[in-house]
Amino acid sequence: MKDEGALVQVWFKKGETVLDKRARETIAGKLPALRGAPGARFVVGGCPSGREPAQVHEARCRAVRDYLLQQRIDAARVRVASTCRIKRDAVPEEGEIITIVRE
Repeated sequence: MKDEGALVQVWFKKGETVLDKRARETIAGKLPALRGAPGARFVVGGCPSGREPAQVHEARCRAVRDYLLQQRIDAARVRVASTCRIKRDAVPEEGEIITIVRE
């Protein structure tokens, strides 16, 4: 089930923690929406699949957050959620979706 507040959903392949070109392009396409809401705060998170260590999930969330900061989204506006705070779409066993939502 997709979270109603989802702004961006980024797919990671199994074992991957680095944003690939497609993931960066997905986020870049939504940057105007992320920048356009003055004072809006954003949460990066999702539900870990349970098939990989929690450290992998956390590294994915940090990778998305770091990319947002590189794109000049103010650090005070972006935080990483605790693991199961944000619902995600059901995904195949080959990876995980990390979601950015408006807080």
